[in-house]
Amino acid sequence: GNAEMELSALEDALPAVLDFSHSTLTAESLENAVTMQPNGRILKLDGSRFDASQIDLVHRCLGDSLMEISLVSCQDVDSSALCEALSLGFPALHRLDVRGCNQFSDGMLAGLVVRRQMLGRPIAIQTA
Repeated sequence: GNAEMELSALEDALPAVLDFSHSTLTAESLENAVTMQPNGRILKLDGSRFDASQIDLVHRCLGDSLMEISLVSCQDVDSSALCEALSLGFPALHRLDVRGCNQFSDGMLAGLVVRRQMLGRPIAIQTA
């Protein structure tokens, strides 16, 4: 009994992964995933597209709790919209993986790091 309760509490505390790699993120699929995994803290969109409307959707559904976003090999990311959203929102985010995404300039990513640092929200960005 008690060990099961402790295990359940531990599972609740662990960050859950919402994996949309190589698929299309829609409002319905994200809302379903968030319902199933309310403690989703890591969003994987590797090899997917991630446009401005999807960025807004993620911000609405997960903005306050998301800790990591993985966009490995996403060729269709709205990089300026994403950097803007990440500069202003997503207070818990501390890791962004953009390996294989060539649409982010070094200056764009540096600006994102500096703006978050000024807000006391440091972020590590993996590019290679």
